[in-house]
Amino acid sequence: MLALTGSRIGAASTGALAAVGEVKYWLAYLLIGSLVAIKFDWVYWWAGKLWGRGILDVQAANSPRAAKNIQRVEGWARKLGWLGIFLAYVPIPLPIAFVVFVLMGMTEMPLWKFIVLDFISKTLWSLLYFWLGWVIGEPVVFVLEQYAKVANWIAIGLLVVVFWGVFRNQSKKQQAEAEGIGNAISAGQ
Repeated sequence: MLALTGSRIGAASTGALAAVGEVKYWLAYLLIGSLVAIKFDWVYWWAGKLWGRGILDVQAANSPRAAKNIQRVEGWARKLGWLGIFLAYVPIPLPIAFVVFVLMGMTEMPLWKFIVLDFISKTLWSLLYFWLGWVIGEPVVFVLEQYAKVANWIAIGLLVVVFWGVFRNQSKKQQAEAEGIGNAISAGQ
């Protein structure tokens, strides 16, 4: 599972299995999992390079809470600079990775440097979960599975809020355009 997804659960499970001798090539799984997990991170870097702050503004426009969270993470990331990439994998329900990766593109960090730092960061975090699995065993896997269930619901909820905001804004825009056309027609008569 670790090599296929690069997930926290996969890293902890691999650690628990390696502790009892079930997994021989765990380092290879860990490195492959890190590559798999970061495979699309460059897209956020590229978005930051192309559109700069505008891409964050688009995300922040969906809700005041999202704007506040993005502003908070942006402040942290700006203070930390490239070290912010290491915090991108902190498992809290804030858009840390998105904001940090966009900022790295905005600040003109070379792509090769971003990818290397991203890989190292993801690998170090995976090593932490692997170690927890090794030391604690099955209970840490259970806790991470429960977290994943909650995190999935939070992600689904955020998607619903984003889509609702987009549709609501489009509806308001269409209504304003229709009223503008109606007013223009009645003024012309």
